[in-house]
Amino acid sequence: MEVIMKRIVVAIVFLTLMISFHGQLFAKGGNSIETALKAYNRGDFQRAVDLLKEQVKQRPDAGAYYLIGYGLYSLGRYNEASEFFSQAYLIDPDFTPDKHNLPRVPEKTGGLSAKKAEPAKKVAEKQKETAKKAVP
Repeated sequence: MEVIMKRIVVAIVFLTLMISFHGQLFAKGGNSIETALKAYNRGDFQRAVDLLKEQVKQRPDAGAYYLIGYGLYSLGRYNEASEFFSQAYLIDPDFTPDKHNLPRVPEKTGGLSAKKAEPAKKVAEKQKETAKKAVP
């Protein structure tokens, strides 16, 4: 029963994330995102992750990385999920689930609290500074 409830919660979170990032994710390559959502809702989490990974190759997006993290979480690949949650912060240092009324990262992935996200934000800020210095 607990496993079913967890899957329902993860599915609801995934749907919420998809709706929250609708404008960003559906702007380009919407078919991949729609197909990924359908795969996720069918329980085909690996297919959803694969489609979303293809999407971020074309257009990196913090929300898409966050969604990949939830797909991997659903597959029980917690360490890998944590990497994708972290990547969302690297792409957009201001990205926080709280700002978008989204749930926090699942605890099994290490629960990327604001404190744990700080190193990723610092790396992103350094990258921005370096890029600014490189442009004459």
